[in-house]
Amino acid sequence: MRIIPLCFFLLLPNIAQAQKVSDPALKPYVELWQNDNVDSLRAVLPSLQKKYPKQPEILFFQSVFETDAEKANTGYESILKIFAENVLADESLYRLIQYDYAKGSYRLAQEKADRLKNSYP
Repeated sequence: MRIIPLCFFLLLPNIAQAQKVSDPALKPYVELWQNDNVDSLRAVLPSLQKKYPKQPEILFFQSVFETDAEKANTGYESILKIFAENVLADESLYRLIQYDYAKGSYRLAQEKADRLKNSYP
């Protein structure tokens, strides 16, 4: 019986480390996104872009509000390639899946869905 709790606590740091915010100051903005406060996030995005130009969260928010799907996907792919452990990486992959499915690339969408299940359980 004691082995199970011990194993759980040994794995807990790995779970917590799996997805993180790149800068603690960006956590409130990630929470805005997670709580569907999109209008508030859109309003502060220009100032965030100036203050944190290279952070993955900002790249994600820019991609979300991008009207050109190809440019948005480039942002999502960059997050997955460079910042795979970021808190918004799973959402980036999910958005790529949606795009592939919408354009009829079902096999590619399924491969990415499998990757989503395996990489971000």
